[in-house]
Amino acid sequence: MWDRVREENGMLINATPQVPLDVPDSGFVAEIDAFVEAILQGKPSPVPGEQALITQRILDGIYASGQAEKEVEV
Repeated sequence: MWDRVREENGMLINATPQVPLDVPDSGFVAEIDAFVEAILQGKPSPVPGEQALITQRILDGIYASGQAEKEVEV
């Protein structure tokens, strides 16, 4: 079902998803665990919603700057 072979740059490649089992946990795993723990224990989120809003405004500014081909104020 997951075996995928496709052509890329004139060559057949195996595009079957691989899950490495020997990779140590990344920071993302710790962040997700902290978020789930906060929800389950009724604690505040480790990353407040306000921080996500600030990050999104910055990302929106980056895209707007790219479209305008100049700096834009965020």
